[in-house]
Amino acid sequence: MKRKRDAGKKSDGADPKRGSRQIEQLVSKSASARDDAYLRLNDSLYADGSWTAPGLEAIPQLLDIAESSKEGAHRAMWLLADILAGGHARAIEHGLGEDAAAAEAEVARRLDALLGQLASRDPRRRSAAALVLAFAEGQAGRVASALGARLAEEKDACAKASMLIAMALLAKWAGAEVDADAILAVRREPDSALARGAAALASLMLGARGWKKSLGEGLRDWLVADVDLEAFPWCRGNSQWLLAQVARAGGEGAVEESLAALCEIARSEPDLDAATRAAQAAQFLCGFTERWQETDVAPVDELDDRQKTVAEALAARDGLRGVGWGMPPAARDRRGWLGLAPPRVMEKPVRGQPLWRLWRSLAEQGQAAQGIPESIAADLSPAEQLDAAVALLLDAYRVRQLSGAWVSLEDMLALLERAGDVTDWAVSMAGELGPRFAARHEVECGMLFAAPAEVAFPILLPIARAGRAIEPGWDAMVPWAPAELARELFLRMPAERREERIHQLLTVFPSMATEYGLEQVLPLLDIVSSARIVAVLAGRLGNKFVKRKLGAKKVAALRAQLDGEARRF
Repeated sequence: MKRKRDAGKKSDGADPKRGSRQIEQLVSKSASARDDAYLRLNDSLYADGSWTAPGLEAIPQLLDIAESSKEGAHRAMWLLADILAGGHARAIEHGLGEDAAAAEAEVARRLDALLGQLASRDPRRRSAAALVLAFAEGQAGRVASALGARLAEEKDACAKASMLIAMALLAKWAGAEVDADAILAVRREPDSALARGAAALASLMLGARGWKKSLGEGLRDWLVADVDLEAFPWCRGNSQWLLAQVARAGGEGAVEESLAALCEIARSEPDLDAATRAAQAAQFLCGFTERWQETDVAPVDELDDRQKTVAEALAARDGLRGVGWGMPPAARDRRGWLGLAPPRVMEKPVRGQPLWRLWRSLAEQGQAAQGIPESIAADLSPAEQLDAAVALLLDAYRVRQLSGAWVSLEDMLALLERAGDVTDWAVSMAGELGPRFAARHEVECGMLFAAPAEVAFPILLPIARAGRAIEPGWDAMVPWAPAELARELFLRMPAERREERIHQLLTVFPSMATEYGLEQVLPLLDIVSSARIVAVLAGRLGNKFVKRKLGAKKVAALRAQLDGEARRF
């Protein structure tokens, strides 16, 4: 089921009968009906920082559902937590406040039933119960004691993590006494990175003994852990968002230390997924996501000191996903934007501002939908126009995304012709982009998963035509069509690398729209053929979609050609 962050757009005018029917659907026999009911109720029963009449009226029925044995009952407790807290993610940072009194009173009447859910056989229920109980501040002592007792027995990592966060919140905002040594003991457990990470977050929030010493390791545990969204519903399963909220709850010292640890993880953690989550948590924590929209790129002088520190850390690492909110999404652009690398064409001053800023402005005004706008091209040399066109195709500074512009291969080759000798530029670009395409760092490559002809040929053709070899690190950029241009590149590669690249294209990027690679490879077969290439192509001829598209006569001719080729091996 897809989840979304609470957007504060809930309505107080919901039909109570309709709401009641939707609550019943939380435990429908149909999985899709259960999903739909939860999403609709999530949009109607509460609002961030406020408590709606429909939400308060729904509490008794949600508690009844939560006590049932039916599939989906744990989601009733997710809704209870948000109704009780006025959006539980917000309350992590701020606590409940006095406005939650009416909701608290409703939940307190059935507190024994919720505490009983901590002993459920279903770990999803135990985890969801801890989420609700975290905001039972009026009964904080009793609840914290029950959570501590259950923590000592809990074996499920997600439920244990939920209980740890709940205990820390009750201690932070309601003054409950919790066993700090029990929390620290979880930090030493060998089996669950998620539980160890949750213990680190609890210690961070509470300023527990020794929290700084092991913070980096603890946050890494948190970020590498696999989170089951159904079993750990905090912040809609967004572990990065939860981390940021917990650090803020811990105060300025916790924020500073967390940012330092997150920046180090983003820079140097071998696990790129964990490094990406660290980068996203840092963006949450230092205010990028609150100040800017995801597709915005801010002038660097608008960043505060914390944001500059984070931006510099994220500029040091290629391949991080989800970076934006005021920053360029690609690391190579972030380095130019911050002035950490020599300026490129997109950082060139044009009419008193960097080219990227002018181009984005034109795109936002609907004046940049056809490649390079004439008003920009007039300020660029032919070689700079070629560089700018490649930057556009790679979506530097999100210009392509904003404008919807593209540059055709024909136009790119015309730009190449006018640019003159660009061999040195081409070698530099191939050296930068080749490894990124090989690693499939989609953000660094403008979300172009296979190097498109429009990007690759203007870079690689000048190298080949200068009599230079295509280096191994550039192979992932070599396209296979149009065949006459591809041939120029393949002939600058050893036979074994040609064959390997064609096999990769055939097996990694097959396409029904192009007869599964047949029309690309057959014109090159004389220089890329091998037994396995022929076998793949022969197999494609047996595909029913290919047969239907090509027709029996052409399939027979191609099969005869391949049979002749196969006899060579």
